[in-house]
This record gives sequence, C-alpha cells and structure tokens, in this order.
Amino acid sequence: MFMNLYILLLVVTTLAVVLSRRTMYSILFLILLFAMMAVFVLSLKVDFIGLIFVIVYVGAIATLFLFIIMMLGGEDWISDPAMDVETYQLLLGCGYRSN
Repeated sequence: MFMNLYILLLVVTTLAVVLSRRTMYSILFLILLFAMMAVFVLSLKVDFIGLIFVIVYVGAIATLFLFIIMMLGGEDWISDPAMDVETYQLLLGCGYRSN
C-alpha cells in the first residue's frame, strides 16, 4: 500500500515538473523528484544507486540547472506573488478557493 502511494506521488511530481509554467518552479520540482527517486531506490535496498542519484543528479545536475536559470534572468520569480495555482492544485488534489 505504501509503495503504491509513493509511486503515485512520484508520478504527480513528474507531472508538476512538466506542467509548471515557471522555469524556477520546474527545477525545484525536479530536485524534489530526484530526491524522491533516491529514497525509492534506497527502499529497494540498492544503496549505491540511491547515493549516486543524490550525489550526481541532485547535487550536480539539478543545482547546475538552478544556477544557470537564475543567472539568465530567473529573478522575477521572487518578486511575483502569484504562484502557479494549477500545479499546486494538481499536487494537493484540492480546489483553489478564493474569497
């Protein structure tokens, strides 16, 4: 049961990476996805591959993407208070209610 829920969470996070409108949020979801994949592989008792996921993908590639996007003009994501509501609706599975 736990593994099915975790795999569903992995699929939802993958969709959040693809469907996110802002590049910075997509990179952050990608880092979350790589970390979740490492935990999944570690739960299968394949320790070396899980550590390689963390060191290579999260530590090097995703961080490199993050710094490149920020250097090329990704600073507008900080000043914009509007978030990508559709992505968070997809992640949380609940509707967005405004007052």
